[in-house]
Amino acid sequence: MTRTLLLSYQDLPYHLKSILLYIVLFPEDYEVECGRLMRLWIAEGLIKQTRGKTVDEVARKYLNALIRRNLIQVAKLNMYGEVRRCRIHDVLREIILSKSEEENFFKVLSEQDKVWQQESMIRHLSIHNSIDNFLWNSRYTSRVRTLLLFRILKLQGNFMNTILSSFKLLRVLDLQGATLGSLPEEVANLFHLRYLSVRKTKARVLPKSIGKLQNLETLDLRSTYVEELSFSMLRLKQLRHLLAFNIKNPATAEGMRVHGRIGSLMALQKLSLIDADMGGARITTELAGLTQLRKLGLHNHVREDGADLCFIIEKMKDLRSLRLDTIYGEFLDLQHLSSPPKLLRRLWLDAHLEELPHWFSSLHNLVYFRMG
Repeated sequence: MTRTLLLSYQDLPYHLKSILLYIVLFPEDYEVECGRLMRLWIAEGLIKQTRGKTVDEVARKYLNALIRRNLIQVAKLNMYGEVRRCRIHDVLREIILSKSEEENFFKVLSEQDKVWQQESMIRHLSIHNSIDNFLWNSRYTSRVRTLLLFRILKLQGNFMNTILSSFKLLRVLDLQGATLGSLPEEVANLFHLRYLSVRKTKARVLPKSIGKLQNLETLDLRSTYVEELSFSMLRLKQLRHLLAFNIKNPATAEGMRVHGRIGSLMALQKLSLIDADMGGARITTELAGLTQLRKLGLHNHVREDGADLCFIIEKMKDLRSLRLDTIYGEFLDLQHLSSPPKLLRRLWLDAHLEELPHWFSSLHNLVYFRMG
């Protein structure tokens, strides 16, 4: 098996080999969420847009190519029949890990590593289980572009200070699941950052300085305690994915409130889940210019905005996923939508409906529908 896998790996074209290398940063037997993996590939510059396809579509194409070659295994399918979670064979992981570490390109540190032999060429660093054993030398950390943490139960404040002061060239900072209470204002020092995830942490607020991250493409705030996004967010002109919901109420996910003109973020592809109550401003006004959205999730939508919202959704020709939650007890009126997005695959309506919209039967690509 080892020889077969090695030959399969060596026969890969360069563009597939580089993205397969990336998966060894995840722990052994770890089931990787494919959306997360592909967003990481994109942030690293490993995926290039081709004519007629977005970078997201190219990333999915490459993932499927690796699956067909049996180099990535399917762990779970999503509602569309697409791969939702994947993993890599343990033997192949060891092969790739040894080769990448020989080239001083990747490094995986675990609690068994008492000392990190800090090689100057390391670009991608993954830390598993513990960070207590490591001493950092800025001579080497300043070259690291990727930092991923896994199963870190205790994240010391001085470690965050080290990241912000020493890892100057970071493109990816993935703190998912770490015991993090807040991000310091100094996060703005990571000017090259394209991907920032504090998903499933105890973060409650974002620093006002976050608007200085002019290259940020993905901001993942899901399953945090962050309730509001500040005006400084409006400076993130490269932002493509704003993934957010707070868990202040354990019984349900609640949308985050956005202040200011979120409609000015013209690069957005995914915007979910945000609060339709913008403190006086109308969410429909802000959505009017975001016709390029592929995913939209609104919380606390009110019925009087129904006609305007329908008019806007009709213009979102690339929309694949739509979630609408109304204020408790409110009815949702979608009858004003004469021609729904033809590519819509996922529709979630957490609201009272007097009747199904007349256009419902025309959703030929719909594979998932949920009420409530």
